[in-house]
Amino acid sequence: MTRIRFIHLSDIHFNFTAPEFGASPDGDVRNELLRDIRGQVEKSGPADAILVSGDIAYAGKKAEYQTAADWLDEVCDAAGCDRFSVLVCPGNHDVDQGVIRTSSLIRDAQDAIRRGNGIHACQQALDKRLSEPDAARNLFSPLTNFNEFAARYNCTFYAGDNFYWERDFTLNDGAILRVRGLNTALLSGLSDQPNSLMLGARASTMLQHDGVEYLVMSHHPPSWLLDQSDARRNFDARTRLQLFGHEHDARCDMGVDCVRLYAGSVNPHRGEQGWSPGYNIIDIVVEQAGEARSLHVAVRVREWTNSPLIFRAQLDRNSQEIRNVRIPLANWSPPAASPSPRADATTIDTPAESQEPVTWTIREGVHRFFRLGASQKSELVGRLGLASDEDRDFPDFERYKRALVRANRAGQWSEVTDLIRIMEVSP
Repeated sequence: MTRIRFIHLSDIHFNFTAPEFGASPDGDVRNELLRDIRGQVEKSGPADAILVSGDIAYAGKKAEYQTAADWLDEVCDAAGCDRFSVLVCPGNHDVDQGVIRTSSLIRDAQDAIRRGNGIHACQQALDKRLSEPDAARNLFSPLTNFNEFAARYNCTFYAGDNFYWERDFTLNDGAILRVRGLNTALLSGLSDQPNSLMLGARASTMLQHDGVEYLVMSHHPPSWLLDQSDARRNFDARTRLQLFGHEHDARCDMGVDCVRLYAGSVNPHRGEQGWSPGYNIIDIVVEQAGEARSLHVAVRVREWTNSPLIFRAQLDRNSQEIRNVRIPLANWSPPAASPSPRADATTIDTPAESQEPVTWTIREGVHRFFRLGASQKSELVGRLGLASDEDRDFPDFERYKRALVRANRAGQWSEVTDLIRIMEVSP
């Protein structure tokens, strides 16, 4: 029975304010985490994707994300999945606070949304600003470095089509597990506290479809949100799994019809009480027993121990290494006609003379495009005539994303991949 396996990380906190001499204790923890993932893969098989629920960086700086991308490559290699099989959402440490400090326009916009008279007024204030190009650009500007990093995984956040992102995984009975990534850091500022952030109804609303089950991932749990009641109601009514970070307290709420997983931190601050790095392994499979259909979710919480210095299983109250729950599902069978292929699963033929594998997925092409240098990306878009005056007011990551969508729709994807190959060899 084929299962879906996720490695769930959170709060990595790549920090460039630390001293740069000697061996890094945090680097030792990250190295042991890689070793532990390899050991788990050897025992029970590879992962399908790496889910990172925020705080990849420490101060939202570009150099932090470059180091993070290199390390996530190693995580993917250890987990046995493709390097583009990473899904990320932002946390408060992924916000560049320096951008907020130097812009009263951003601070005023955030305050105007927060001080609405009731959640409906807050929602209207948020929608109004996201509908105005200049206001939207200002609100998202503290996340520019995060978005430039996340673009390689097709996980950017912006007003419009990518206010949230979704990725589909096919369950063993043909149903879909739809992962939705959310941005709880849009209002993150200089003094975050519970009830000071906002998700927005347009991000937490999920439409039901037969044969589709939702997993939702955000950095902050609902208790940090102004619209926490709406978020909780939508999450509990529409999702089977909920993944959160931020609080650095690894715990599992294995409910009757939903699993809530609060991640430990890969790199918590060493001054924290109960300092304990950790990560999670999540296995998901549909089980059928007669007429009864259920989603079997198995969670292994891995935690750091100081004696010996290794990761090992965090046991549940019954001293078991694996937490199991079986969530009842509605009866469903695949339709007679196969569903249309998703854009991220479409294969692209490569030139006959290429030494690469015979196909590229759209996701792999996007990943490799966004790892090119800034001048290379600009040159590729210019050479293929993919730029549009309609995109001039968008930040770079959004303009490039739109250019790639335009290329795919125009049947130019093979030209894009050909140029990427050339530029990778001759930077």
